[in-house]
Amino acid sequence: MRIANAPRLVGSLALALTLVAACGGGEAATCASDTNCCHGDACELTEATTAVSSTTATAVPTSPTTIAPTTGCEDPGCPTTGVTGVTSETGEDPSPGGIRWEFENEALGQTATDVPLAEGGVVEGAIRWISGQRVGAIAARGSDGIVTLADAHAVDFGADDSFRVELTFRTAHHGQDADVGAGLLVTRGEPTGNGFALRVRDGALVFQAWTGGQLSEVVGAARVSDDRWHQVSAIRDREQGELVLVIDGHDVARAADASGDLASAAPFHLLGSGADERFWGFLDSLAVVPGRVDAPEPTPEWDDRPIFVAGVDNIGMTHYAGFRIPAIVRLASGTLVAFAEGRVDDTCDFGEIHVVSKRSDDNGETWSPAKLVATAGDGKAGNPIPIADGDRIALMVLETPCEMGTGCQCSGAQRFSIYRSDDAGETWTEREEITQDVTVDGWGGVLLGPGSGIRLERGPNAGTLVVTAKHGGSAHLLISDDHGETWTIGAEESTSPLPVNETTAAELSDGRILVNARYQCSLEQEEMEEALGFRHVGHVDTQWNYSDDPTFSRTDQFRGPVVHGALLYRPGSERFGDEARLLFAFPSGQHGSPAGRRHDIRVHVSRDDGETWSRPRRMIGGWAAYSSLVELADGRVGMLYEGGHTLGPSFQAYRRLHLLRVRPEWIDHASLVTYTFEELGAGEQVEALAGAGGFDLAMKPSGTLTAVAGEHHSMAIRFADGAYACTGGTGGAVDLGKRDSFAIDVTFRTTAHADGGAAGSGTLVAKTALNTTPAWWLRVEDGQLRFLMSQCPGAQINCGLVTGACDTLTDCENASVSGGPTVSEGAWHHARVLRDAVNERLVLEVDGEVVAESPAPLVGIVTNEEPLCLGSFADGSRRFTGDIDDVRIELP
Repeated sequence: MRIANAPRLVGSLALALTLVAACGGGEAATCASDTNCCHGDACELTEATTAVSSTTATAVPTSPTTIAPTTGCEDPGCPTTGVTGVTSETGEDPSPGGIRWEFENEALGQTATDVPLAEGGVVEGAIRWISGQRVGAIAARGSDGIVTLADAHAVDFGADDSFRVELTFRTAHHGQDADVGAGLLVTRGEPTGNGFALRVRDGALVFQAWTGGQLSEVVGAARVSDDRWHQVSAIRDREQGELVLVIDGHDVARAADASGDLASAAPFHLLGSGADERFWGFLDSLAVVPGRVDAPEPTPEWDDRPIFVAGVDNIGMTHYAGFRIPAIVRLASGTLVAFAEGRVDDTCDFGEIHVVSKRSDDNGETWSPAKLVATAGDGKAGNPIPIADGDRIALMVLETPCEMGTGCQCSGAQRFSIYRSDDAGETWTEREEITQDVTVDGWGGVLLGPGSGIRLERGPNAGTLVVTAKHGGSAHLLISDDHGETWTIGAEESTSPLPVNETTAAELSDGRILVNARYQCSLEQEEMEEALGFRHVGHVDTQWNYSDDPTFSRTDQFRGPVVHGALLYRPGSERFGDEARLLFAFPSGQHGSPAGRRHDIRVHVSRDDGETWSRPRRMIGGWAAYSSLVELADGRVGMLYEGGHTLGPSFQAYRRLHLLRVRPEWIDHASLVTYTFEELGAGEQVEALAGAGGFDLAMKPSGTLTAVAGEHHSMAIRFADGAYACTGGTGGAVDLGKRDSFAIDVTFRTTAHADGGAAGSGTLVAKTALNTTPAWWLRVEDGQLRFLMSQCPGAQINCGLVTGACDTLTDCENASVSGGPTVSEGAWHHARVLRDAVNERLVLEVDGEVVAESPAPLVGIVTNEEPLCLGSFADGSRRFTGDIDDVRIELP
């Protein structure tokens, strides 16, 4: 158990700590962990949380050999640590300091049985350590054991104390049977005394507090028994007299709180309270800390809508063939203003092109009609770069007048113009040309951005407006320190060893600027060099110097084609899980024609100013190209992007700009789709199956499917008499690329498929029909589990994007893995298949144990136009007889 130096307390104050040594001679002294004290005797640091006030926070060492929590000093002359409820030296009751578990000192894949935990408390039964929500994190798997902290006075909250329970968890169970089926995450207190608890009941989260047995509770509206990670703050807010549940940042539920003093002599429990009440699922982290936080307004988790649409968003008599080059900003008032190039002649890069805009005053829910902002006659006014400066917008535009040629072949000398708006984009100042201020003779072709500019918020240059640009193969910044009235060249480099093309930038936490640039190369080079990556990064310091040597370094962290990307720095908030994040949006497609490679936008997340990046989160699985990121006033992330529509057989790209809005917590999830069926009742005939996870892919049954009791207070689907279920089109949501690692989890039981080979096999989950290539499936065959994927090379085939393109793929190769125990004996089993693209292997697990591995070289994509199906292939073949409890597909 870690001492309660928990972040994000009220007023953003860190809880100051002092470690109190345990002494055998009746007198204690404060000391650091590497200091001898207690009159020369070595200190034995207390294991429980202490809240004794100090101006310095001292870290608590954790070790596998630490003892169970104790006050540390039994002599009446020793002062208390502040967690026992006994008065301190001052004669006042100490405040509760809180407790925290994160499990990062545990051994992944190992099991702890009846032993003390490194972080405090004792395991009763067995707990297995599994991968947590984020890459590299450790989580505890519940069901076979609990954790008990005997001395829990660190959470003795009084009648006037606000506090929070903050945790990350995941379960596919506890969706049924009310209190009998509830799963207890944390509890402290006796039912007839004082205490609090957090549990999953009927698929919802319930937070309870009671004094003298009188119970107050709040029930979350969101279903959490959906087999994906959830980040939760359960708050007792004494200022408002409420219990509040905040799930994934923006699902908010409130109820009146009549509880008072919560002090108790009872122990604190994780993952259950005994043999009769256990939590079936996974716990990644847990903290109980004093203080309240403000709950945000509820918002949807994920939604996507068109903003600019060719053929719809006309301005006067001008009809646009397409819209490109998105940019979006949020003003201090919360108003969003979106910009685009409205392309008149065609969707090509030159010709008659206008800058157009739309406004939204409700976080992107509704939008104004399109407005014309800038033109250049029959030439191009393009690459709009807006910068939000309070409630003012400075807009820089790159113009290419049509001095020679016609239509898409128009060309001319580049000019730079600035426009300003003081009324959120309703009206604009007259065009002001600034070409001489922002260019240097001899630069040659210059390109702005594209995307949005930034206003610096930190460091010595706070308030400066910044636009990224490139000249030739080098990069520079344009800056204004007078709210966009005048502009100069703020930083310039000409020594980059890499060809700089389109650039995007974000301010880091220390005031430096991270620049991420497109690496320009031919399609032939792209196919040869994809493993090297097509992005490079550099930094500009607060003195306006490109500070790296070499100026830019090529990185393979961002998989994808030669295309634009978008950066956004979010400072975060005191809300649990809302840490400062640096986001980078970039299409990850690595197959198809040059334009076809622009698909599968994913957002990469860094929590250390871009030093390291987590796994990328798929945002849009289908065709998508350029994007622009913005933080909405309600805390969500908005992404204005090119795409959002079906290309059909003719690849009609660049016809729309869409706005995707997501909670930042959603970006942390690895799951693409999950099915747990908890919305159904026992015996119900299934008319539709609702999906959850990252993408809500509903399924339609073929034949009669029936809901039955699942593995543990959950619901399952009975597949019998040849019934199965499939989605419609998946929009690329579960498409798997050449270099994608992925995992598929299924909980099931069957007494069929014990023999008969392929013809007698039963499909659990698949994205295939007979003879479909590429494809993948997981099934029970001859009593064992078998997984197969067919990979197909085709660098320039627009498979999954253009109707029928997948049918042209040939030279496919199969990789499969099978084995393990007999699973056709009628017991519940959990199957997990991992495609490890890094090590080029397939790994099969049954009931948590690896049972088989096999090579799986990277050959090509695992993408097709078939629906995702449970219980059968898409054509109704290889049908499964038995029960399926839950399904999860993720990009781990």
